[in-house]
Amino acid sequence: MRIVLTLAALLALTACSGRGTGGPGPSDDPSPSLPTWVGSPKISPSPHIDRPADDEMHLKGTLGYEDIEGGCGYLQTDGQTRYEIIWPKGWSLDGSSLRDLSGSVVATAGDTLTLRGSVQHDMASTCQIGPIFRATEVITIDR
Repeated sequence: MRIVLTLAALLALTACSGRGTGGPGPSDDPSPSLPTWVGSPKISPSPHIDRPADDEMHLKGTLGYEDIEGGCGYLQTDGQTRYEIIWPKGWSLDGSSLRDLSGSVVATAGDTLTLRGSVQHDMASTCQIGPIFRATEVITIDR
């Protein structure tokens, strides 16, 4: 029993010994075995995250919709790649119908669209049907 009490007292003294009077926080004399962080630890960025702003491109494909994960819309290119689309502000995909800023249906599944935007390498979604494309503009709609 004395050994347990002695170890508990030593542990308590060791835990308090490196701290100043300011309460919890980084130690004035950090122990090499105990990491100390101020805020969140830094994470090295992926080479795909820090992309230049000029990586916009045009994406042309056929609008499609699958009734999975609550419904997932996509644009399928001639190369058969399916891109999940994040539509420009005010636009939305309601089932297989694309609605513009006014809420009017402007395209349905099977129509060909050309979008301007960029592939988002640092995002994931529940649909998991292909790369995510953040559209900044709907350029053309061929019904």
